[in-house]
Amino acid sequence: MTDGNTPSWEWKKWESTNSELIPEVESASVVCVEGVVVVVGGYQECDDDDDDEEGLITYEYNNDKKMWSKKVFADVPHVEGCVAVLRDAGTALLHGGIDQDYEMRSDVYEVKANPLRITKVADSGEPPARGRHAGCCVDTTLYVFGGMHDASVHGDLNKMSVDGAWEAVQCDVTPPARYSSTMAHWDSSLVLFGGAYLDGADQRSLADLWVHDIPSAMWRPINISCSPRNGHVATLLPNTSTLLILSGAAGAASGGGSTGSYDDMPLLIDLSSGSVSSQTTTGTHPIGRYLPAAALSPWGSYLIQGGTKRLPGSGDIYELIFKSS
Repeated sequence: MTDGNTPSWEWKKWESTNSELIPEVESASVVCVEGVVVVVGGYQECDDDDDDEEGLITYEYNNDKKMWSKKVFADVPHVEGCVAVLRDAGTALLHGGIDQDYEMRSDVYEVKANPLRITKVADSGEPPARGRHAGCCVDTTLYVFGGMHDASVHGDLNKMSVDGAWEAVQCDVTPPARYSSTMAHWDSSLVLFGGAYLDGADQRSLADLWVHDIPSAMWRPINISCSPRNGHVATLLPNTSTLLILSGAAGAASGGGSTGSYDDMPLLIDLSSGSVSSQTTTGTHPIGRYLPAAALSPWGSYLIQGGTKRLPGSGDIYELIFKSS
């Protein structure tokens, strides 16, 4: 942290009165729209009751009743590995992903709450279809980087304005192509960390940090020293220049898989200096997982859910509460 106070962080596990409906999904997305937590898509083990369901499966958490509810949008394809980001307090955007036929998508959808509804955005000049890419919103502009398409891995940056017009951002120097990375907004910049690339049939993780200055459309690397990881989650801590990183995996695995999931001890990178540190926490600590979903809450904490299918308790929501003393 860079505010001069001593941080004291606490994990809190959210309760659920209908645990049988908890979505134990991997490579899903989570958004917090108007204070409502919504889990979107993801890969999950389907039971017999799900065999005839067509469309995007979503789960909504009611914090007052401590209950999950499930809704299927028949006119929206079910995907995993899509980008899901807040455009404003009342609207989230979904982009791309891998559908149930293992086809990459390039669609854009708006998500609104109270009641939950998802509608397609009439976009134009869309970038190539992709999944497991990184993205974030700056003001009302959606930025996406990288991702995968079949056996190809992208290394391009694209942006979509509020009117749905896509534009490729031309840069002289770009980060290496990757997927399962993260991107965050810092001042007038985008921050890209980690991810994976394919080395033949093997997956290799990255440990690099790149900053893209939006006004000049220029990338620059920041020298850091940390272990490589992909399939993690990351966010910029509110009102700081500190990047928070959780979970993910390191190492290589034959056939594109991952090994060695990290625990959820927060990793912190000071973007001003490049220094890397870890943060101790108290409370109910979640088990480290691969390809979880996470989002900042409107009240300033960080929510993490899902990842690593068949991991006991992976469907629960864990809240990381930031405190200073």
